[in-house]
Amino acid sequence: MVVAESGEDEMLWCEEDGYAANLEMATSQLAPLPDRQDIGDDVEEFATPGITTIEQLAEFPGGARAEHQIKTLVYFADDKPALALLRGDHQLNEVKLAGALSVGEVRAGREDEIVALLGARPGSLGAVNVQGKTVVCDEALRGRTRMTTGANRDGFHLRGVSVERDIATSQNDFRWADLRLAQPDEMSPRGGGPLQISRCIELGHVFKLGNKYTKAMNAKFLDESGQERIIEMGCYGLGVSRVLAALAETHHDERGIIWPEAVAPFDAQLLLLDKDEELVQIAEKLYADLRAAGIDTLFDDRNERPGSKFADADLFGIPHQIVVGKTTRESGEVEVRLRADKSSVKVPVAEAVEHLTQVAPATS
Repeated sequence: MVVAESGEDEMLWCEEDGYAANLEMATSQLAPLPDRQDIGDDVEEFATPGITTIEQLAEFPGGARAEHQIKTLVYFADDKPALALLRGDHQLNEVKLAGALSVGEVRAGREDEIVALLGARPGSLGAVNVQGKTVVCDEALRGRTRMTTGANRDGFHLRGVSVERDIATSQNDFRWADLRLAQPDEMSPRGGGPLQISRCIELGHVFKLGNKYTKAMNAKFLDESGQERIIEMGCYGLGVSRVLAALAETHHDERGIIWPEAVAPFDAQLLLLDKDEELVQIAEKLYADLRAAGIDTLFDDRNERPGSKFADADLFGIPHQIVVGKTTRESGEVEVRLRADKSSVKVPVAEAVEHLTQVAPATS
């Protein structure tokens, strides 16, 4: 990922420790959150007429702030239902849910499907006492007690819920996973500092594709204990054309691209500004000497005005520009320009190759 305002994606990153990931995959560390002390440990059902949102329940007498609620969402993966549980103030990352379920994608359940599955409409849903369901619980809920969640009865909720005691039971296919959409200003998972958010260009990717197709093909392998397992699919790739686009977006000025030396198509560009025979001989010998020294050089000896040649050289963005002109005949020097900051120095013709060898050592 490369930071660029024109990018098609967003990423979270930490300057202090170098962590970076796009929003679909980013994780973060959360500050410890103590459980409520104003209610007991026993599960208690209470009436919440007309309360159907996290915000409404946070304002309802006897309710709970969002961070003390369990949000229950119904999703379908390959037409099989699954319950996704998160803290009330957190947002679900559907890509992470699909990964936790080992499928390519998931879809949110419709209201009629949800009522048929749990007996209540959205806003009163929960995972307490449900049986025979796939339940995926976000890691932020691990160890939490005295939580509030829906009772699977319209207009009723439960408080005093312990996730491990009341939900993580053997009666369901229960699993823990990172489901949460990480947010800026949360701490980097590496512990280096807070996360920042930026637009970015994706240069490469790794996708977990799950086992939908390997199941259909009965593609298996034997694990270390000799048990048969379905193969999990994945893919990765590097967008070569995206690398060039990212370079142009992140290394340029009003005149054109500025190639980093490591990836520049040439090390230097030699500009002959006057077709005087003596200058032509100087430029041609310098060109040959540069190439012999391993400095890959583009030689501009066209019959164009100097202004056009300078404009084209800036547009091409080659790191170093060597100018042979009328002053070269008079002073015996060439001008060596640095494209990045437009700085320049005068160097005797006989020392030009050595100078370029020193300022562009990576490619000489």
